[in-house]
Amino acid sequence: MHRRAFTLIELLVVIAVIALLIGILLPALGKARDTGRAVVCISNLAQFSKAVQLYANDWKDRIWPQFDWAPVTYQIQGQPPKMGRGLLYEYVQDANAIGACPTNQRRNLNGTTGPNAWNGATGLNFDYTMLGRVQGFRIGSDVRMAFLSNPSAYAPGTKPPNTLADPAPLTLLTSIPVYIEESIYFNNNGITDGLCGNGDQLEERHFGKGHVAWLDGRAGPMDVSHGHTPSINESSDFDMNDLYARGTKTWCRLEPTDTGNATNWMQRPYGWLNNPEP
Repeated sequence: MHRRAFTLIELLVVIAVIALLIGILLPALGKARDTGRAVVCISNLAQFSKAVQLYANDWKDRIWPQFDWAPVTYQIQGQPPKMGRGLLYEYVQDANAIGACPTNQRRNLNGTTGPNAWNGATGLNFDYTMLGRVQGFRIGSDVRMAFLSNPSAYAPGTKPPNTLADPAPLTLLTSIPVYIEESIYFNNNGITDGLCGNGDQLEERHFGKGHVAWLDGRAGPMDVSHGHTPSINESSDFDMNDLYARGTKTWCRLEPTDTGNATNWMQRPYGWLNNPEP
């Protein structure tokens, strides 16, 4: 029996159909891949949260000191350099792996990847950093936290008021944020203290949002204000200066006026958040 070969037109039609199918499927596959990476990132931060809780159970319900969560060098003014105790690594077996968001993989702005917190001089030590002002916070405390609903009311790089009275322009948080998926641009690039504060911002690499580890054991995206461009500090960008804690009299900004970690640690010492006052 004679078999008829494809004509050129038929072949072109088949190629066009295949190209169309690829065009339809690739975005869906890419979204599925990004969703999978986001799920792993959330899982990483959930393990951070569980480690914080395990430590607190062993240490009078308190969160570990900000400088001791990772084995990195820090220096307080007037004191010699010290090495953090790496307490997270005592409670999580594979802490080096979970310190990397699968989307960013500890890449800095130059695209260089840092291996882990022990040896990450060429890239990032970690994609997640600790919100230092929660150090010493007592699990079970009734202190509330909130963030500015409209950061654009203040110019980029400036701190909002130190205190806010009720009714304050704030959005209440359902738990206490402990670890932040910190933006490479602001300022998890070249800064190796493992802390998140002042002008540091939340990443937006997961469908326009970044992830947070909460004290209650949850982890997931935090819905805050972002500008139009991740690499530009815009007035609408949420940063750590926009976080407030409710004291006995008023809402108090989480970050002190002094922006230097070497000098401002006594303005927000260990346990300050249990009774947040200016």
